[in-house]
Amino acid sequence: MSELPKDDKPWIDRLGECTGNHHESMVAVAEGLVMELPDVSQRLRVAIAGGTPKEIERYGHTLKSCLKYVSSGDEVALAEEIERCGRESRVSDAVALYDQLQPTVQAWQDRVQQWLDRQ
Repeated sequence: MSELPKDDKPWIDRLGECTGNHHESMVAVAEGLVMELPDVSQRLRVAIAGGTPKEIERYGHTLKSCLKYVSSGDEVALAEEIERCGRESRVSDAVALYDQLQPTVQAWQDRVQQWLDRQ
């Protein structure tokens, strides 16, 4: 898994592209990410632990969609692979992928919150 960029500019630019560079929209999306990332991640963990492929697919997809607001990196590809694991009923593969992805999801949540705190 790649590290988060040291510089905020690339991901803030990406967030801006997703929101038409409208500051209030950027803040609203960032607030949504800070709320959604932990919830979706927890739901995905529960789906994986419960062995429910449809839920794994759904929450993998949602996590991928959330991450796309700030990244086009490895974490988006990993979330997409988790989504595919659900679609293909490869629950055991999703476990390792989730374990690999989770620290980066937490790091993005923290990074976005830090940006929000400066707004």
